[in-house]
Amino acid sequence: MKWKNSWLGLVVIGLLLAGAAPARADCVKTGKVVGSEFDLTTNPHSAWFNLGSGAHPTFVYQYTTTDPGVIADLSDAQLGNQTVEITGDAATCPTVGAVRSGGKIIKVKRFRLK
Repeated sequence: MKWKNSWLGLVVIGLLLAGAAPARADCVKTGKVVGSEFDLTTNPHSAWFNLGSGAHPTFVYQYTTTDPGVIADLSDAQLGNQTVEITGDAATCPTVGAVRSGGKIIKVKRFRLK
């Protein structure tokens, strides 16, 4: 009987540990694409997008990508003055500096024009 209880305890602990995954922290910001820069000398091409709010933002969050679909989507959002939400792989969103790195883009949401 003791053996069954010990085995059951090990199984429960194993299941709990299997479900424990490291938490992923990302930098998620919403705003307008207020600037972009493209490097066509790299393969694949890389791009930097600055996300800010207001007519003259005092700081921007800068995100990078090499994905052609993301580059096209954010370029289109910039031209259309659309609000977007960008998720970058930076561990946290920096809180100081004029240009704050949000990391590499892992997700983009575009919001419909009203």
